[in-house]
Amino acid sequence: MLLAGEDPGHDITVPPTLVTRGLLDRLSIDTVEQLEQRLPSFGHSDAAQAPWMGTRD
Repeated sequence: MLLAGEDPGHDITVPPTLVTRGLLDRLSIDTVEQLEQRLPSFGHSDAAQAPWMGTRD
């Protein structure tokens, strides 16, 4: 955002996502890719998102 001349502010707060061993076992998660697929809040936050930014697909 700074490179585009925008000011995201001094601090950016990203809401935490609790990931426990039990959750990983229950959802059969072995990789970060699987974690992002099965728990979308882990891999995405709108905390520093601008309308002109594309989405990851």
